[in-house]
Amino acid sequence: RARALVESDAFLAISRPVAQEHAAFVEARGVPHRRGVKIGWFPLGSEISCGPATAPRKKIAAAVGPAPLFLCVGTIEPRKGQRVALRAFDALWREGRDIRLVFVGRRGWCEEAVVAEIAGHAEYQRRLFWFDDANDAELAFLYDHATAALAPSFAEGFGLPIAEAARRGRPTICSDIPVFREVGGAGALYFAVNDPSALAARVADLLDGRASGDPAATSRASWTEAAHRIVSVIAKDDWSHELA
Repeated sequence: RARALVESDAFLAISRPVAQEHAAFVEARGVPHRRGVKIGWFPLGSEISCGPATAPRKKIAAAVGPAPLFLCVGTIEPRKGQRVALRAFDALWREGRDIRLVFVGRRGWCEEAVVAEIAGHAEYQRRLFWFDDANDAELAFLYDHATAALAPSFAEGFGLPIAEAARRGRPTICSDIPVFREVGGAGALYFAVNDPSALAARVADLLDGRASGDPAATSRASWTEAAHRIVSVIAKDDWSHELA
C-alpha cells in the first residue's frame, strides 16, 4: 500500500466506505503519498453470468429440499463469519428448527479451524452443506432456492452476495457494518457483529414473519452501471477525496 500511495495518481475503491476508510487511514497515520492523490469508488455489479440453464450436480441439488435454506457465500476464513453462522444455527437446530445452512466458497486464509468445524459437524451433509467448487449456474440455483442469504462478516470491501441475492429476489441477513449498510440499505436485515444469538434471533424473526427483507430496496447495480461509474469518476473528475 505504501509504495502504491507514492507511485499512483489515484485509487478506485469498490465501495464508498472503503474509499473513506482508505483516505482516513492515510491522513491519520501520516502515510507518505503523492501530493494530490485522488480516491474514488464504484459499486460491484451483481449479475451472475451463468449462460443457459443447466441442472446442478446431484450433490448440490441434494442440499435443496422442503426445509428453509439459508445461503452463505464467500471464501472460508475467520473474517467471513462462518463460525458465527454455525453457532447461530446450532442454537436454532437445538430449538427444533428444521432449516438448512449452505456455505459456498473456496478455502481462504487461516481457514483450518473453520473447515474442521464445518466438516466435523454432526449436521454435515444432512442440514449443513459446504460446496467449494460450485459454478455460476449452481450458485444461481442455490440463490433461487434460498429463503435468504447470510452475510456474517466482520469486515468487507463490498458485500457482493447481498447484491447478488437481491438481484435474484432474495433478502439478506447481514452483520451491521458500514459497507453492508451501504449495499443492503433498507432492504436487508441486520444483526450485531460477531453475535451468534443476534443472528439466530434474526433468522427466527424472518421464519416466523416478524421481519422481512426487501430485495428491491437493496443495491443491485449491474456491471454496466459499475463500468459507467468508473468512467464517470475518471472522466468527470468525480473523486470523493483528494489528499493534500
